[in-house]
Amino acid sequence: MLDNDAQSILRGIRNGAAYGTKTRAPHGTEMYMAWSHYISHLYKAFVMIFLFSKGTTQSKLRRIIGLTYEHTKNLALFVGLYKCTLVLLKKYTNARNKAVRLPAQHWHAALAGFLGGYFAWGKYTSVNNQVVMYLLARNIYACFRLLAARDIAPFNKFSLKTHFPLISSISWAMAMWLFESDESVLQESLKRSMDFIYRESSQSSQRIRDFLPTPATALVLAIRWFGV
Repeated sequence: MLDNDAQSILRGIRNGAAYGTKTRAPHGTEMYMAWSHYISHLYKAFVMIFLFSKGTTQSKLRRIIGLTYEHTKNLALFVGLYKCTLVLLKKYTNARNKAVRLPAQHWHAALAGFLGGYFAWGKYTSVNNQVVMYLLARNIYACFRLLAARDIAPFNKFSLKTHFPLISSISWAMAMWLFESDESVLQESLKRSMDFIYRESSQSSQRIRDFLPTPATALVLAIRWFGV
């Protein structure tokens, strides 16, 4: 029978792979569960790739599978590296906390995360870039809240509910300024989305369908407004 540390590592790898598949496959299809209140267990319906990428349906599906595999592999690798590093640090340092589920010292978690981030997520790809941007934004947010919780000025006056309008305004001001002044610096997926929303909509069109809701939008509106 495997010891607790080995079980923790193996189960962590398994759960990392499962979560990577679960989040990436639906994430490839971009429309968030807009009708989750009406249809339980319905995952996202339309993939960003289908909406904004060129190519055949088969090539788009292959791309989604490829991205899902990469996310699954990297997350499983990261969890394995992270947990193995914690076990080694716990074994070869004078750690008092020997609990299986916890790092012996807080700096152990930072070092293990650093190594896992370098070896599992360090290669620049669209998936890794998206994951790191996701983490970066949330880490900055969390640091503000941590400083506020520790009563460190001026962050001790920070309240997410109170200051959210300001955060939203600054975020959108920066996004639109960057897009209009030098869109090449934006993340590619964000740039494609904004090109579709703002650039393409500025082009002249004689087609009626270009002014009508898409079938997906029409369905969501019908469900929301009329309870279809």
